[in-house]
Amino acid sequence: MKTRIIISLLSSIAFSLLAADPKEEVTAAAKKLGQKDNYSWKTTLDFGNFNTTTEGKANQEGLACLSMTAGDNTREAFLKGGKAVVKTPDEGWQSLSELEKQANPS
Repeated sequence: MKTRIIISLLSSIAFSLLAADPKEEVTAAAKKLGQKDNYSWKTTLDFGNFNTTTEGKANQEGLACLSMTAGDNTREAFLKGGKAVVKTPDEGWQSLSELEKQANPS
């Protein structure tokens, strides 16, 4: 009896996975998202004692705002058209070129 229930359950799961077309689902979701004025998201990673959270917002004009937190450290960034600024606790707002110069002094 248990074997029949398990086989039936696995069959129904496999059928539902085969019936769903991931490409169509993603395409429909992207189309729906493109019709919105803006969107936001949040991701969290918990790995033992290491926890990070990233929150973001973006609009149709291409402006994106990110807030990344790891422990007690938070970084904020704004991105648009291949340009970005990042807020650091020590230096305040800096462009990517300024951060690169700090990381690789000549």
